[in-house]
Amino acid sequence: MWINVLVTSLFSALAVWLPNIVARVITAAGFGYVTYNLGTYGFDSIFNLFKGYILQLDSDLLILLSLAKIDDAIGIIFGGFVASTTLKMTTIHTIRQFRPITKIE
Repeated sequence: MWINVLVTSLFSALAVWLPNIVARVITAAGFGYVTYNLGTYGFDSIFNLFKGYILQLDSDLLILLSLAKIDDAIGIIFGGFVASTTLKMTTIHTIRQFRPITKIE
């Protein structure tokens, strides 16, 4: 008898909370996907612009930069910048509150 009460109360609680939780998960996944793609596009275009400017340099200077491993240093700097930006985005909580979906009457 108490199992029936437990199962009934569990399903009634899920019926109340589940739509709100699913809406929050879908919204968060959508924001994450868009942010990731825009961030990747932005950082890739900045990196390609920077690489294009470097490739316009004189060939002798490019050889010296290659010997100095400047290309590896640029990759490390951009990787650190991306990691720093990602950590800042996760700590400032840009999306502070999700409101439940309500019917407009």
